[in-house]
Amino acid sequence: MRQIIQRAPPRQQVAAAERALLILKCFDDPGERLSLAALAQRTELYKSTILRLSASLSFMGFLKRTADGQYMLGPELSRLGLLALSQPQSNLEEALRPVLHRLVSATRETASFYVIAGSRRICMFRENSLQPARHHLEEGTLHPLGRGAASQILRAYRKEPRGRKARSVRQVGWAISEGERHPDVSAVAVPIINAKEQLIGALNVSGLRVRLTPIKLERARRALIREAAALRHILS
Repeated sequence: MRQIIQRAPPRQQVAAAERALLILKCFDDPGERLSLAALAQRTELYKSTILRLSASLSFMGFLKRTADGQYMLGPELSRLGLLALSQPQSNLEEALRPVLHRLVSATRETASFYVIAGSRRICMFRENSLQPARHHLEEGTLHPLGRGAASQILRAYRKEPRGRKARSVRQVGWAISEGERHPDVSAVAVPIINAKEQLIGALNVSGLRVRLTPIKLERARRALIREAAALRHILS
């Protein structure tokens, strides 16, 4: 009896769309500018192909060409990123609100949770310190992705890190900043990874440098690591 081999249906794909997305994925750092040669090296595409695709990406706002002929991410990506983040986050919020409350109680400083929003990061949830002098944050505010402990975490864990600092953060599993984003503020952050080993965001404790001594930063770091470990089993 002749055996009938059932073949899996071919994967539906559009090669041009995949190449265009490959160009966008070349960018790693906030405000990064790449030359045509750099894009060709990272994508392994012909320069002529990149020129055709980048013209369409620029027209639609996903890419921007600078006066000196280099390329950077366009404003449409930030807009779509913010729309994606505005989708219902009930399960995530339900899990994180008690965590932020416990961190504030344990450290007496401000606790917050950040995710990547285009070339920046956005404060999704926070609970401010009850102390009169504090690092005050508002939910929904955008911050640079290039400075601060939470930024170090998000940049190191969003994809395979390239820089030495990012690799070091990835290796130890936490990051500390002292006056990096603001001269009077220190912070410590850890990644929130779900059960599928996916990055969800960065959990952060921040406060005034005069109060966050090395001993208090270490206590905050340990509290963050404990909370992150517990969230790993909750978030899917």
